[in-house]
Amino acid sequence: MKKILFGLFVMVFAGISAQKAQIELLGGQSIQLDFVDYELYGLSLKNHSSAEIQVSIVSKISGKQVRGFGLAPKATVEEVIIESDSYALFTNLSDQTASFSAEAKPKQASPIAKSDGVNFTLRNKTSKSIPLIIPTVMNPNLSPKSNSRVYLKYGQKVYLRKGVSRKLILTVDETIREGAVIDVDSIIKQVGHE
Repeated sequence: MKKILFGLFVMVFAGISAQKAQIELLGGQSIQLDFVDYELYGLSLKNHSSAEIQVSIVSKISGKQVRGFGLAPKATVEEVIIESDSYALFTNLSDQTASFSAEAKPKQASPIAKSDGVNFTLRNKTSKSIPLIIPTVMNPNLSPKSNSRVYLKYGQKVYLRKGVSRKLILTVDETIREGAVIDVDSIIKQVGHE
């Protein structure tokens, strides 16, 4: 049975500048990361190791995951938005040491024009990770049996990463309804990139 160590890593800083953290997790370890002085912040992530890291955004109120994704080895995520009622939970899914950096930048809540894009969920119902590329947004590794809530602009392309190549599986358009849940594995099968 995997030994899981829960650590709490709370950043308490005054000021409005970006805050950075370098973190190492042993195999199977988890750590909570919360920048409590920020009402809303964007978290940039860089995995420096060859271990996959599960990133979960967890509600402080219910203790349940509200969204999440896998941070593939050597991957970078430009920005994950964290609200004040949530925190980020990082879990090293491998037996080797994982090393990653996180940078939090305070954000101002601003209304998003409805015509820009749509909020929806990418769902992975399979027992395998699904590596995606969403140019200029992030390159998530959808963990097995997980959901990743996203806001994407209309026209945004989503690709399946296959080694060094990529295959287009989805272009965001007005047919995707607000709050929709999209089964990524089904889309991959429909476009024939299995």
